[in-house]
Amino acid sequence: MTLFKFDRLAVVELLAHSQAAVERLPTVDQVTDRRYWLSGKDGEEENEGLDDRWVDRRKIPPGLWLIQLPTEPLYLSSNGSPATVIEAPELEARSLDDSEAVWEFIPLESLEKVAQDKRRKFIQLSIIKDSIAVVG
Repeated sequence: MTLFKFDRLAVVELLAHSQAAVERLPTVDQVTDRRYWLSGKDGEEENEGLDDRWVDRRKIPPGLWLIQLPTEPLYLSSNGSPATVIEAPELEARSLDDSEAVWEFIPLESLEKVAQDKRRKFIQLSIIKDSIAVVG
């Protein structure tokens, strides 16, 4: 298990950005999920080419991305569009794995309660293999 600590107020700002966005950027799973496709694409073949032009970005739910690119520190980003989002650098700037990109979606509901707790200064995320949990 790896714990990552983020400033709570920065996370609140990211969540507000995602909630206020009219359109949101999709994850790979959302690109292939028919619930998020534009009307008229329902009868089409599977979106195997991961063409995000099929996605109705207004249908994408709000949330944050936990991102780490090779040789970059891990950070959180809003999925709100436009892509000029606020970044909340991870305070201890540890890496998960320098050789691999990490791009995980964290739904709004998973963070909302902890983010609104004004007694907290930080929000911690626990990462175990391929799962992320908000632990306070």
